[in-house]
Amino acid sequence: MRKVIFIFVILCAMLSCSHYTAPTVGEPWPDLDKETVWQLTSIRGREVRYAEEQQLVTILLNPESHGYSGFAGCNQYFGQFQESKTDCQVSGKTLREFRFTEPGCTKVRCPDNEMSVEDKFLPVLSKVTHYDLTRYTLIFYQNDREVLRFERQ
Repeated sequence: MRKVIFIFVILCAMLSCSHYTAPTVGEPWPDLDKETVWQLTSIRGREVRYAEEQQLVTILLNPESHGYSGFAGCNQYFGQFQESKTDCQVSGKTLREFRFTEPGCTKVRCPDNEMSVEDKFLPVLSKVTHYDLTRYTLIFYQNDREVLRFERQ
C-alpha cells in the first residue's frame, strides 16, 4: 500500500510540473507586471561601485499606480511614470517608450561617497525615454543610449 501511495504522489508531482515552462535567462517580460526591487549597477555605462557598508541604490516600479520609489544612495525618492504600450525600434532594439516625472526626495545630507552616486543618478532618471526589460535586467535609455542599468534583487 505504501508503494502505491508513493507512486501516486510522484505521478501527481510530475504531472503538476509538466505544464510549467521556466523562463530562460534573457527572455523578455512583456510588461512591468510586478512590484520588483531593482538594484542600480551602472550609470551611463560606468559600473556603480558601492562602499562596503553603503546601501544599494534601488528602484521599485508600481505598474498599478504608475508610481516609482527607491533609495538613491542617501535619500529616499519617489514620483510617477508613464509607459507607452507601443514598442519602437531604437538602434536595432525593440524598446518600450517610458517617461519619469521629476523625482521628489528627502533632503538628508550624507557623506560625499554616498552623495556622489545620488548626484549622478537622480538627474539621469528624469531624462529616460525608453526601457528594455528581461527577467533579470532592467535597462533605461535616453533616446538610443543606455543610461541606467538595474539588476533584479
